[in-house]
Amino acid sequence: MAFSPPAVSGSMLAQVLPQVRDCAHAIQRAQGPDEAATLLHQLLESLQGVCWVVLTHQQGTTEVVVGKAGVCPPCFDLPLTSQILFPEHTRTLELHHAALVTRGKVYLPCPSEELWVGVAALLELLQDELLELLERQPNFQKAHENILAQLQAIMDNAPIGMALMNHQLRFLLINQKLAGYNRHSVQEHLGKTLGELYDNYDGQADFFFRKVLETGEPLLNVEVNTQIIPDSWWLANYFPVRTPSGDMLGVGCTVMDISERKRAERALQESESRFRQLADTAPVMIWMSSETGDTTYFSKQWLEFRGRSSEAELGGNWLEGIHPDDREACQRAFLQHAEERRPFELQFRLRRFDGTYRWIVDRGMPRFAPDGTYLGFVGACIDIHDRKVTEDAMEQMMQAQKRFVADAAHELRTPLTSIQGNLDILFRHRDIPPEDHWDILADVRREATRLGRLVHDMLTLARGDSGATMRQEEIELDQIVLNAWREMERINPSHGFVVKGMEPISTVGDRDRLKQLVLILLENAVKYSPAGTSISLSLTHDDGQVHLRVQDQGQGIGKEDLGRVFERFYRADQSRHRSEDPGGTGLGLPIAQWIVEHHKGQIWLESELDKGTTVHVRLPIQH
Repeated sequence: MAFSPPAVSGSMLAQVLPQVRDCAHAIQRAQGPDEAATLLHQLLESLQGVCWVVLTHQQGTTEVVVGKAGVCPPCFDLPLTSQILFPEHTRTLELHHAALVTRGKVYLPCPSEELWVGVAALLELLQDELLELLERQPNFQKAHENILAQLQAIMDNAPIGMALMNHQLRFLLINQKLAGYNRHSVQEHLGKTLGELYDNYDGQADFFFRKVLETGEPLLNVEVNTQIIPDSWWLANYFPVRTPSGDMLGVGCTVMDISERKRAERALQESESRFRQLADTAPVMIWMSSETGDTTYFSKQWLEFRGRSSEAELGGNWLEGIHPDDREACQRAFLQHAEERRPFELQFRLRRFDGTYRWIVDRGMPRFAPDGTYLGFVGACIDIHDRKVTEDAMEQMMQAQKRFVADAAHELRTPLTSIQGNLDILFRHRDIPPEDHWDILADVRREATRLGRLVHDMLTLARGDSGATMRQEEIELDQIVLNAWREMERINPSHGFVVKGMEPISTVGDRDRLKQLVLILLENAVKYSPAGTSISLSLTHDDGQVHLRVQDQGQGIGKEDLGRVFERFYRADQSRHRSEDPGGTGLGLPIAQWIVEHHKGQIWLESELDKGTTVHVRLPIQH
């Protein structure tokens, strides 16, 4: 090292003595050899310019560097316990007591012999303070070693990896756990950088180490996945390591191997991805809920059915789509099965994207983790609305069929019983008077007529129920209505028949069935109105519709019966028809309704007790 130190004369020594005394006092208060070396360095620089100082301590047969200061690359790059290699022109001052046992040395550069005499004299003035400091060094060293031993014990027994790096990112300390993660021994790490340990090091960890050195702030919970060790993940924390005075000593890190967790998460993600792909392509609506009951997933089919986004449906938001009449019962069932952890099957109405409610069947199964932990439910919904409507219609049809059979049996039994009873009288009492004989035969004839009409009407409805079609031909509807009118007028002279309007109308329909419709309406009017009253009929058209009206002046129909007049075998009041009439079958209006509906029309009644009934029929005009 080339420099031109100033000459030190006796007068100069006298001038620097105060500085030497101050330095001596400072060394007495020094916390360690490093601080003493710094104080010596400051003093010597004021005497000879730029220099460096190394302070050693003799520990048995070993000389150990315990303090250094100044610019000395060959020394500063070596650990304290390394072999001491000094450059040329290095001067040495031995520190010893009167027994001449060397306890330490001071090394410094000084190429001038003359200068060295003066410098050595100054250093000898500080010898007692330096020796006192070095005498305390074994205690310092012991305490330091104890602290290091405790730290190493903590690190070696820690369940996570730990290390301490210096400013050059070389390992100062590392425990066995982290060394194992890195697949090198502890000794292979010490004094080396990660780049020196691995040829393919990508510098990822160094980035975080330098970030802490630059900012002085910790980086916590950092997930690291490096190519050095493939398919491995670590959760790392990087933090500054400081002296009590706040100086940065280096960077510490803690590392935990989370590879198994990450692999499990990846497997779960892949499993969920496959599940979602299957769920989105399945022909059913699939959902999934958490252990708290909140729904966490809906398949593509569900969202398309509802016409809403996943965010709008998740949690409990989807419940608003359940029909208000079904919602409370569904919520109770969901909660009960969730508490009991058992499967369920429910049917309820769910609002579709177009606002209509559709019947669905919802089947749910509880989910459990491998360790038995309850995870929630997974379920699938199927739109069964069409099937449900069909089943309900078939059920109604079955019930109607049962009622029809029961009513038919009853209706058939009545005239048959009357006929059989009258014939028994004739056979048992052959000498009855002629007048009674003819009365009995008239009753038999009347009941036989009734029975024939009943069988005829039943066959008509049976054909309708079996899907019998009606002819479609060009007809003059007004002529068909007039023909039926004249026929009823001829056989029922007891009533007055009035035509209030008859407009010529051409349309398409079944001639015979439409005549049967008019006859049924006129027959009912005659049957349920007193002799001498009028029955009016009109046929008009407007806006492409035919309007047929038949009005009587009978006793009318009560409100409680008006809604049931189209039910088969239903008769509102048996006392309303005239005594000489053989009795209705209760099938006339159901047959009329069947004819009207097959012509795409409508039929309804307006009635008031003691004022009469008006039957309205509307049919579309077809060409």
